Amino acid sequence: MSARQSLISSHPRRQNRTQPQDQRNPGGDGKGALQVVVCGFRSSQSQGRGRPTGLPDEISDLFPDSFEDSELGEIPRGWEMETLGELLDVDKDVSYKGDFLSDTEGLPMVNLGCFAGGGAFRAEKMKFYAGEYRERHLASAGDLLVANTDMMQNRVILGAPIIVHPWRGRDEFLFSHHTFAIRFRRSKSAFTRFIYFTLLKPSFRQVAAGHATGTTVLALPKDGITDYLTVIPPAGLLNVFAAKVEALYQKCQAFTEQSELLAKTRDALLPKLISGELRIPDAEKMLEEVGV
Repeated sequence: MSARQSLISSHPRRQNRTQPQDQRNPGGDGKGALQVVVCGFRSSQSQGRGRPTGLPDEISDLFPDSFEDSELGEIPRGWEMETLGELLDVDKDVSYKGDFLSDTEGLPMVNLGCFAGGGAFRAEKMKFYAGEYRERHLASAGDLLVANTDMMQNRVILGAPIIVHPWRGRDEFLFSHHTFAIRFRRSKSAFTRFIYFTLLKPSFRQVAAGHATGTTVLALPKDGITDYLTVIPPAGLLNVFAAKVEALYQKCQAFTEQSELLAKTRDALLPKLISGELRIPDAEKMLEEVGV
């Protein structure tokens, strides 16, 4: 099998066509694992025996075996309640001038169009900006950004998070004034993914909507983020979570890059194949020469 055929056959979209339905999304909506752990808590409390969490022992042992009351309801014993403002600061970026926007010149700038809602990042909406900026207006690949503006009344974008990934070989970006950059006071590597998923929770989405100001254009003030109260697990569990999620994120990023490569290859070859300028053997030889 050629490298190109291997790339196509190993791509997750291709695999999903042949997998049984119950294997395509084993995690469902992401609640399943948490429900298993909670059931494990209940089981150990009521039966005084090991916790059937379905997790490896070294991870399962990081969870407590009981709950305690809090103003957020029952939470795992030993976990802390903190506002996000105790964990992070929020930066707002440059108010850009349209005259300095470009398709090719300047620094790439994350803007409101890059937020698709639900945590998805639309890299194809990136713009370039050649105007003045300050150091605090810069974000790096891996940084957490939050939309502070929404043009739609359904509030899908307002308060939505994204994690910026490298783009066209660049890992430094500007972010527009419609966007907040999250600056962590504690370990960025441990908290970035955890807070990203925290900002996707329905409870935060409701808080963001409640803080929204404006009628036609909705705006989210900084305290809509910093005043949000959440539960923080111990450092050991937080680090394990960050490592597991980062590995999955890197795999997703690799699949995205493979998809982009296949799309570019298709776009380059298809017109020539249709016109007869290239024959199938010629196209395959060309792909082998460039290592696809």
